[in-house]
Amino acid sequence: MSDLPPVSGDDASAAFYVNTRDAFVKESAALGADASARMHQTGVRGTPRVVEVELTRDDIAHRILKSAQEFGADLVLMGTHGRRLALGSVAEHFLRISCCPVLLVPAPKGDLQAETAREHLDTRSPH
Repeated sequence: MSDLPPVSGDDASAAFYVNTRDAFVKESAALGADASARMHQTGVRGTPRVVEVELTRDDIAHRILKSAQEFGADLVLMGTHGRRLALGSVAEHFLRISCCPVLLVPAPKGDLQAETAREHLDTRSPH
């Protein structure tokens, strides 16, 4: 028998959400710092910005649009996984509604292969 206290499904999902969100916040800060450094090195002016989306209320593409408008963005740079035809579904949707130019950057091929493999494993593992 385990010495761990019982955890309800709600508690487990809340803990998972907090841990996952914290990981995303850390990763986005690192990506923003890296983007800022690269921009500075090449003389590109701009401000990297990470947009947090409340998934229960916000459509991601519309939230990015709202943020771009609030910020007065001249350009939106987005990464795409390209799983839906040529683009990702969020990127495709954003391209249709954007009020400014959009530059899409595809994920490196190795990242796509790793993600596809991870998704395949996730569908096979019992939860």
